[in-house]
Amino acid sequence: MTNEIKSIKPKQILIQKNFVLILVQSFFIVNNNSIMKIINGILVIAFIAFAIVQFNDPDSMAWVSIYLVVAGLALLTFFNLRSVLLYKVILFALVAWMITLIPATYDAFVHYDPTLTPDPSITHTADPQTEVMKEVGGLAVSFIAVLVLRWQAHKLGIK
Repeated sequence: MTNEIKSIKPKQILIQKNFVLILVQSFFIVNNNSIMKIINGILVIAFIAFAIVQFNDPDSMAWVSIYLVVAGLALLTFFNLRSVLLYKVILFALVAWMITLIPATYDAFVHYDPTLTPDPSITHTADPQTEVMKEVGGLAVSFIAVLVLRWQAHKLGIK
């Protein structure tokens, strides 16, 4: 039994050393393009901040989730852990969500009533008609961020 333990330990140490080495290398080297690292770092911080300010929103769980997903994707990209399938799935989900908001956005533009008062169950900052516009804006910002991350992967030859 002690022989089995001794034979496993060197492999575990080797795996741990390789993992740490990959993390350290990916932190300092991005195919000679440190601008990408800066962009990814800014996206991580920005989308975590976006998630934090959503906690007082009535539909906070949806928004915190999507912003943290984008922050997580930026963090994975920061460490050179890229998945084209993951980018595509998130982009598809964002577009699908935006499509579901088209009727409400159209209605808010066409039938805008500036005399409506804020409804706390919908929003705490403005009338319900502008809330849908803010939601589309949040999804658009998330979509653009994921497109930037996907473009970086494409630029590095990950297809």
